[in-house]
Amino acid sequence: MSKEIILLKDVEHLGEAGDIVVVADGYARNYLFPKGYADVVSETTKRKLVKIQKINAIEKEADISTATVLLSQLAGVQCTIAVKVTEDDKMYGSVTEEDIISALNDLEIELPKNVLVLEEHIKELGVFDIAVKLHPEVLGSFKLWVVNEES
Repeated sequence: MSKEIILLKDVEHLGEAGDIVVVADGYARNYLFPKGYADVVSETTKRKLVKIQKINAIEKEADISTATVLLSQLAGVQCTIAVKVTEDDKMYGSVTEEDIISALNDLEIELPKNVLVLEEHIKELGVFDIAVKLHPEVLGSFKLWVVNEES
């Protein structure tokens, strides 16, 4: 048995808020409805969805403006991390997201760990561009210097 529903929130692999989709009755009844992801298609639901979309648009704009301000702070940042190295400049460990976040906190910039885009930990001395994804629409980067702590 299938049921026509309207999505109140984005659901991965199903659709975005406002989409009218057909799903299995059990999926709707046992998962989508209890979690507040969807509701039965009706005029009341459509009006409710319009209100939710307006609120979400306002929140999204606020998130984007906050992320943009934070990105402008990051643009001028010169973050340095001093690490222990061997005699031939090989690092004993690596620089991780936590290390970078800690160094930024020392500069009074607070970021959640999940906004840094590091393909792998940094394992050598040098200057690196660290990509930051503060919001799906707000991307940027800043310079990170990894130096010998004895220098």
